[in-house]
Amino acid sequence: MRSVCAIAKQVLEKTNLAYKIEKIQFKDAVLHNVGNQERFANVLFNLMYSPSEMETHFKKFCDLLSETGVSKWSVATYYQISLEWSRMDCLPSFLGSTFVQAMRLPS
Repeated sequence: MRSVCAIAKQVLEKTNLAYKIEKIQFKDAVLHNVGNQERFANVLFNLMYSPSEMETHFKKFCDLLSETGVSKWSVATYYQISLEWSRMDCLPSFLGSTFVQAMRLPS
């Protein structure tokens, strides 16, 4: 689970859509707290790979971010937006294949 969280942190680090303090809060809440790692990985997986229940999974993702002190809109929406960009084949160059490979999305 730590590797999923590390990849999520790496992906978030590549953007300028989240402030540096939000990235630090994310790292502290998810990477440095072993108890949050499995929860985060599972909620992120459901958000990204269960589109039929997108609203439910997004709410659970936001709830977890809120519980861990990382409840910023930029962090909450970043992964979902990136996933949609990759599906539309218009992923920004700053993410490139890193995001596709890290999240094991079809390229």
